[in-house]
Amino acid sequence: MRRLFVVLLLAIPQVVLAQAGAGALEGLGRAGQQLGDYLSNSALLQQQSDAEIRRLRQQHDLEQQRLDRQAQTQGRDEIAIVNAAHPGWSALVTTQPFRDWHKKQPSSVQRLASSPRAEDAILMLDLYKRDQGRMQ
Repeated sequence: MRRLFVVLLLAIPQVVLAQAGAGALEGLGRAGQQLGDYLSNSALLQQQSDAEIRRLRQQHDLEQQRLDRQAQTQGRDEIAIVNAAHPGWSALVTTQPFRDWHKKQPSSVQRLASSPRAEDAILMLDLYKRDQGRMQ
């Protein structure tokens, strides 16, 4: 009985394949071809994505360099404007009287010292010189 059972178990896949016939094998072949096509397309899409990412990174790097150069130029221009309005300002702001005055000012005036705008620096220096004139 046991032998018959083993023989039947071994025969079942053969019977199924025989019943499925050539059509099933062709279907498997088509599925295999479709899977191969999908994998080929996936690899191509990955290569295209990688190339686009490299292109965008290069574009980003170039734009960042342009912005850095622009900021440096703008910073030099701002310093030139402050120099024209208050010659010697860079030495003045390092003095103890200026630092003491700055500490006593409201936060709105204190923030002017960290602004990148020439107009803000000029305003702060104007206020300092005005206050110094009152003290003398």
